[in-house]
Amino acid sequence: KHWPSKHVRDGATKQRQMWCRCARRASLGRWAKSAVRLGWRRSVARSTMEGDPRGYADKPMVGVGVVIMRPTGQREPNVEFCLTQRGHEPAKGKWSFPGGRLRLGETLLQCAAREAMEETALDIAGTSQVQPMPFTAVDSIHKDREGKIVYHYTIVEVAAVLPGSCVAMAGSDADDVTWKTFAQMQMMKEEMAEQEAHLKVAQNALDCVLKLNPEIFQS
Repeated sequence: KHWPSKHVRDGATKQRQMWCRCARRASLGRWAKSAVRLGWRRSVARSTMEGDPRGYADKPMVGVGVVIMRPTGQREPNVEFCLTQRGHEPAKGKWSFPGGRLRLGETLLQCAAREAMEETALDIAGTSQVQPMPFTAVDSIHKDREGKIVYHYTIVEVAAVLPGSCVAMAGSDADDVTWKTFAQMQMMKEEMAEQEAHLKVAQNALDCVLKLNPEIFQS
């Protein structure tokens, strides 16, 4: 047998090594680009959800909203509503009715009482002038810029009426708390989360309570 000279063998070896290096670089380049894209998408998802495991859920969740009303002591307007400034997503920084996610084994009224206490320090279970009652349900669906659903809640609204002397204080999940009349909420288009939906819910809650006790807000 006639073997190639050492010079030829060394040249072939170097050529194979060069091909291997080029192949690895090309493969790593493709992998790196994919990793960058994947990492960017994950970082965007993380920043969007603010660490919230509820973001981009694969099924709807049940939430409970609490419409807490109290008399103003005036002839007009004679009722105001409790609003909390959200401390977390969705709608972080926006004003809305207190509320949160229904826990396993928890009734709607138990959830409403817990959320009201946690966010506003108001005891709707012990001081409400009417029995707290569910009165409607609404959809709350939030999508990202690509049209993907980030949050999907079905929210059951519960109405409660507290004495005019009650004092609310911001608690967990709430940066601030305030009382607003219906007319004042109408002026909060930019500050409120889904203002139109909140106004409809507020009017619905007021109508339901007045049917039970037409004089409840009279001074």
